[in-house]
Amino acid sequence: MAQLVRSAKSGNDWTVYELPAFNISIQDVDVATFFGVPQLPPTTVSPVILNNVDRPPPPAVISKEDRLFFQYLERANIYGKAAVDDFAGHILRMLDFDDNDRSILTKRELSFEMCGSRVCANADMVVLDDAGYYSLMVRDERRTTVIDEPKAPLIADAIAAFVENNRHRVPPLPQQTFPAMTMVGPRPVFYKIPVTQSLVDALVTAQYPAEPTVVQRLVPPVPNSNQYLFGSFARIVVTISTTGPGRNESDEGGMVSHIFERKFKHLLRAGGSLDYTSSIPTATKRDSLATELECAKRRTQLFNSSVSHANLERQLLASQTANAELEPSSANASYKSSDSNETEALT
Repeated sequence: MAQLVRSAKSGNDWTVYELPAFNISIQDVDVATFFGVPQLPPTTVSPVILNNVDRPPPPAVISKEDRLFFQYLERANIYGKAAVDDFAGHILRMLDFDDNDRSILTKRELSFEMCGSRVCANADMVVLDDAGYYSLMVRDERRTTVIDEPKAPLIADAIAAFVENNRHRVPPLPQQTFPAMTMVGPRPVFYKIPVTQSLVDALVTAQYPAEPTVVQRLVPPVPNSNQYLFGSFARIVVTISTTGPGRNESDEGGMVSHIFERKFKHLLRAGGSLDYTSSIPTATKRDSLATELECAKRRTQLFNSSVSHANLERQLLASQTANAELEPSSANASYKSSDSNETEALT
C-alpha cells in the first residue's frame, strides 16, 4: 500500500482508492461495540412515528412535526438529493441536535491540504456548536437502483472538519472522533471517524501513515441488511423505536441506534432504528416508479422547452444583428443615388 500513487483530490472526488493509500480502513461493528454501552437510553420520539408505517389517514390528527416526517420520508424515497437533505435535516432537528447552542447547517465548504495542494470538501450537512467547532457530518445521495454509499467523501469531510476546528483552537487537538452518517435515500448508515494530526500530516506530504486509521461503521440492525442496503425500487420504512415492554430485539422496529458525541461525553440522538419492509404491494411500487418517471418526463419537457426558447432567442438576436448591418448599407446606397441624380441635373 505504501507504493500506491497519491495525488491531490477534492473530498467529492475521493473514492475507496484513497482509503488504503493513506492506511484508512472501515470496520463493520455491532451496536454494543459502536456505542460502547450495554443498553441505550429510551427514545422520546412520537408514538405516531413509532407505530405507523405511513401517515395516519384522516380523521386522525397528528402534530406538524409528525406530518413533516412522513412527507419528507415519502419524498426522500422518490425524489433527488435535495429531498434527502430535507429528510435528514428534519430528523436531526426532531431529535434536538440543534439544542445546547448547537446548530444544523447545510452545504458547508471546508478545505484541507493534500499532496501539497489545498483541496475542498463540501459536507451536505453538519452540526456546529456555539464556539464554531464541527461535531457531526452527514453525506447523502439520492435513492437509485445502484447503491453508491459516499463513504470516502464522508471521511474526507471529517478530515476537513478536524483541520478547520484546529485552525481556531488553541492549543490544537492531537485527535478527534467525529460521529457521522451517510444517507442513500432515507437509509442512514452510522460512522465513527477518528482523525489524528499524524494522518493530516501524511495527507499534506503524500506519505503512507505508519499508524492505521480504523473507521467504525454500523448498519442499523434490521431484519435483512442486504435488502436494506441494496434493495431496489422497494419502499424503505424508517421507524425510530426502542425495546420496550412486550418487545424484544427480534421484533421489527424494536431496536434503536443512537450517535454519541465522544468529545462532549453525551448522547447525540441521531435517528433510531430503521426497519426495511419488503412486503410492500406491487401496485405501491409501481405507483412510486410511475411518479418518478412522470417527474423525469416533466423535467425533460421543461429542459426541451428551455432549449427551444433559447434557440428562438438566438435566431431573433441574429436577425436583429443582420438588420442592423443592412441599415447602414441601405442608407449609403440611397445617399449615393441622391448624389448621382444631383450631378445629372447640374449637367
